[in-house]
Amino acid sequence: KKVKKIIVPGDIVLVGDHRHMSAMIIGGAVTHALLFINGHTLIHAIAHGVQETTLRKLFQEYDTLIVLRPLIDDQKEKIVSKAIAWAKEQMNKPYDYEFDTDTEKLFCTQLVNEAYHHAGFDLGLTNHEITNNIVTEQIRRWKNAIRPKDMIKGKVKILFLSSFLKKDENSVVLREALWIKNTMRSITKKTQK
Repeated sequence: KKVKKIIVPGDIVLVGDHRHMSAMIIGGAVTHALLFINGHTLIHAIAHGVQETTLRKLFQEYDTLIVLRPLIDDQKEKIVSKAIAWAKEQMNKPYDYEFDTDTEKLFCTQLVNEAYHHAGFDLGLTNHEITNNIVTEQIRRWKNAIRPKDMIKGKVKILFLSSFLKKDENSVVLREALWIKNTMRSITKKTQK
């Protein structure tokens, strides 16, 4: 309920689902990035491509949630409007499993970062440096791709952290004891049904 009261179009939402294997691969307290569009709608890049989703689905599917607001000084409405418009134009583009710099395919943080880049605002996050060796290049792309946890290092302000998270110097970490307790409660409820 608190998130619904503070979130506005253009806010960046980071979420984590620590019950699935992807959390171990991606690492960090958050594993996915989305751009809030309006009302209850967000846009994101997932395995099925760039799609819209709702806040309700996020609350059902994820354990952790962070809301970030880009620190835009001038022409905020114009920049947010352009970022959202660009993100919407990417609808149905495929997911980028190669973590390329082009925008023919997109991964979640790239969608958010590029939306603001195309709107004329630099979030302060960089994705890639080019090398000439194909194998080295692919490993570097994966290693250097902006991860959801890196988004908080950009030109953003943290507005909300879910109760399973805490700010720790230059990152956000999982409050493991709370998460374990909640996960065990959830598993117990499911097995009792």
